[in-house]
Amino acid sequence: MNKSFYKMGFFLFLLALVLVPILSFLGIFYFVFSFTKQGVLNFLAQVNRMFYFMAHSLDRFANIACQKALHDLMLLNNSKDFHNFGNGDETVSAVLGANLVKACLNNTGLWWVRFLDKIDSMHCQLAMLSEICKIKMNAKQLKAILKENPNFLIDCLERNEQASDLKTY
Repeated sequence: MNKSFYKMGFFLFLLALVLVPILSFLGIFYFVFSFTKQGVLNFLAQVNRMFYFMAHSLDRFANIACQKALHDLMLLNNSKDFHNFGNGDETVSAVLGANLVKACLNNTGLWWVRFLDKIDSMHCQLAMLSEICKIKMNAKQLKAILKENPNFLIDCLERNEQASDLKTY
């Protein structure tokens, strides 16, 4: 990519800051007032799905926008083999999961993992598997696998890192 591509990045960011709230409001407003065509149960399922994906996108945005702060606030100072924050294809939860597996989280990072686990069992580990290792499963399945193979998460992460080392750009 050339340097002019990055110069456009700031302009596009400012444009998105203006357009996204306006278009989001209009889209949600239209969606809510069109629910009579969908039926109540289908409408509620669609609303839940829509807000899930918006939350996921905001999480990825936070991973990019706050990458330096997240690194400084969540990781041990002497960590060498950590998983970087800032990848736009990953959520903060996935990166926390990877760094939990690598034992690179400080007390603040561990607190966030425990907090998220109270809301959704094994949230960060499952996010890591889904987004970084491209493996989909639920908490019950993961717990069963970890009983058989306690190193499963480490193995998945290492295989993914080896594969990404092979990529050339």
